[in-house]
Amino acid sequence: MISIIVPIFNSEKYLEACINSVINQTYQDWELILVNDGSTDSSMAICQKFADTVSRIKIFSQENKGQAAARNFGLRQATRPYVTFIDADDEIASNTLQNNLAILTTNPQIDCLQYPTYMNYGTEPQYIRRSEQQLIDSDFYERWLNDKYISWVVWDKIYKTSIFDRLHFTEGIIYEDNLLIANLLERINNIYISTEGLYYYYVRANSTMTSSHSLKNEQDSFFVTSQIADKLLKHNEKELLIEFVLRLINIKKSLRINFSQYEHIPSYLLRSISSGDILFSKTSIKNKVKLLLERYIKYSYYLPNRLK
Repeated sequence: MISIIVPIFNSEKYLEACINSVINQTYQDWELILVNDGSTDSSMAICQKFADTVSRIKIFSQENKGQAAARNFGLRQATRPYVTFIDADDEIASNTLQNNLAILTTNPQIDCLQYPTYMNYGTEPQYIRRSEQQLIDSDFYERWLNDKYISWVVWDKIYKTSIFDRLHFTEGIIYEDNLLIANLLERINNIYISTEGLYYYYVRANSTMTSSHSLKNEQDSFFVTSQIADKLLKHNEKELLIEFVLRLINIKKSLRINFSQYEHIPSYLLRSISSGDILFSKTSIKNKVKLLLERYIKYSYYLPNRLK
């Protein structure tokens, strides 16, 4: 019934717990697709140990191409009508598949299901992120970006595999989860917010969440934010568009100050926001000034930092 894709890169410390959390599911109609993304530690040996005893575990290897490429590779191997993702250093609660697949099989019109996450950042307090149970079938961007019902990540969701016939992860960038969700919301009819099951998310050293501020991070953040802004423009989400243009202004400033790199916000995005839109928006006066300067003063990065 479900394909579970785990991209793996040098995950020997946590991989056994991850795989065991799948094996110990109360629901057993699954295939586990382990994609070794050029690991140089014992991850491959751990995968092989499990595959030797459980026939539903499939191992694939590729040279190191990144998590997005590993997930795309795994999707090409998936054979079940539903698919989900687990990071190699995370786990899922034992009832996660049974309880949520029961919802999906009873309601086959559901394209995507999101379930709760236990957030563990290695410090107290940890918490469970759980949204109110509901079926969302309209105003996707509002429910994602304003109401926060839909999360920014891919691993707390179960999808119809057929969705990925026309959807893939953008390779070579950080924050590919965020862009995937933005693209997903254009391709589904609905998403069900479930209160069943639990994804155990752990922030580890050297993860994207804990990685140092870098040029690559900022450039990819600018790219992903621009892509999301495009979608907000397309769907006439003017207030959200203003918020994302402000994000672009701030990232642009960071790139200039911290890395001497100059990015330009696409002119069509700026032209799409009128002075009236800005003046009557819900944002602060300071942000309205930023937007007006960016909107009407060419090469505003030459202005004093305090004005930006």
